[in-house]
Amino acid sequence: SPQSAYLRQRAGQPVVLSLERADGTAEDVSITLRPPGQPTEGVLGVVFNAFPLEDVSRDPVDAVATGLRRTLDASTLILRGLRDLITNITNPQVSGPVGIVSTVGSFRSELPPIFMLWLIGLLSANLAVVNALPFPPMDGGRVAVSLIQAVSGNRVTPSVERAVYLTGFVLLMSLLVWITFFDVGLLERQT
Repeated sequence: SPQSAYLRQRAGQPVVLSLERADGTAEDVSITLRPPGQPTEGVLGVVFNAFPLEDVSRDPVDAVATGLRRTLDASTLILRGLRDLITNITNPQVSGPVGIVSTVGSFRSELPPIFMLWLIGLLSANLAVVNALPFPPMDGGRVAVSLIQAVSGNRVTPSVERAVYLTGFVLLMSLLVWITFFDVGLLERQT
């Protein structure tokens, strides 16, 4: 989180924190953070609860509807992220496998276990949406090629079809390497 990054950058130094109490009163508190290099403790000694948990009880129909709605919301975000990736390819604001593992690793101890289940669901929905895109190496691309053949009435030769899929695969792997390059650069700047 931005708060954690701010505190890590100032390890061993005094900082002023603004606290808001449950009754609504605010108070500024000056503290000196722990020095860096203590692997079992954070510099502040508290965990920010960015994901407040509450008990939710739903009937099965409402639970399925909520799950579908949230999956649709996540899918929309995924498509927006892909659009942003295409329009800002020189500085992608997405994470590949390296960035995902780094993020999960840094929050694993700070977040409740249910968050990991939510993240697994989000990644699964993400993969499903990306796989459905009409891009040649993906299943959606195979469906698109089949539809084009069915509509045009012309059969694409196997060698042309292989070349299309190979080109798409090379582009996809190049994108993965490109994103990983930025993920590694971000990791180096954070350490």
